[in-house]
Amino acid sequence: MTIRVRNRLILILFVLTIANLLLGCGFLLLQAVKGLLQAPEEPVRTFRLFSNVLNYSFAATVAGIMFFFFYVPAAVIFLFFCFEKTQSIEVMFFLGFLLGCICEESRLLICAGGLWQTISATLIFVGRLTVTGRLLAPLSLLFASLLNGNSQRQNTERNFLILILISIIIGKSFPLNTTYTTTTCTVLWSYRPLFTMSRALVFIATIITLLLPVLQTKSQEGKKTLISYAFMINGYFILCNADNFVFLILGMLLLSTGTFFYLKSVHSTYLWK
Repeated sequence: MTIRVRNRLILILFVLTIANLLLGCGFLLLQAVKGLLQAPEEPVRTFRLFSNVLNYSFAATVAGIMFFFFYVPAAVIFLFFCFEKTQSIEVMFFLGFLLGCICEESRLLICAGGLWQTISATLIFVGRLTVTGRLLAPLSLLFASLLNGNSQRQNTERNFLILILISIIIGKSFPLNTTYTTTTCTVLWSYRPLFTMSRALVFIATIITLLLPVLQTKSQEGKKTLISYAFMINGYFILCNADNFVFLILGMLLLSTGTFFYLKSVHSTYLWK
């Protein structure tokens, strides 16, 4: 894929995410005016870190979901200006990470659309879309760190397609329990500890992949990429589980600053090559 074609695709994605932002804000406002914005009854709290100190807040959950609506177009346009004239394999896989973030936006249908009161095909779709996104986001960054060599440049589109298919297949086949809703407005899925452990292993594998070149070359840009990745992915994980204002603020800060410095450090690395 040429730089010109890639840049056009990024700009199209930016326009689509801006439209999605307007639709999301309009939908939320409409549901609030109609009095349909309701917290799920007796939701399950799956992320219990400091749960005895940090009380559940439905407003924080909604704010966390809405943050993704603003974050994605901001990240897309920053990606465009940062890599407008730079051929980088990481750009394609970072778009996969952003697609994973877009999947998080579907949770708005559960909290604002009242889907938690139903057992419908739409609820199941949102549940599977959330699982798909939570696989796609960390896997995209792992692929970016593993497959960024010049030998893989011709296979970028193929590798990206494989990444998407893996996430969709697992997301579609993952068992869901639609009778329970969590405090973060997701469907409760089965094998949750296994799912969490798998994502943690992907995170560790990415850290190792980024760390090895740093130990070999002592690259300062490599160190910045490693640290900023850790900030960004932890911010993403926290924001996905933010059902209180402390996690909400922490997640937003880590994800935003991590994204900025991650893209800057990757861009600087290509300038030095």
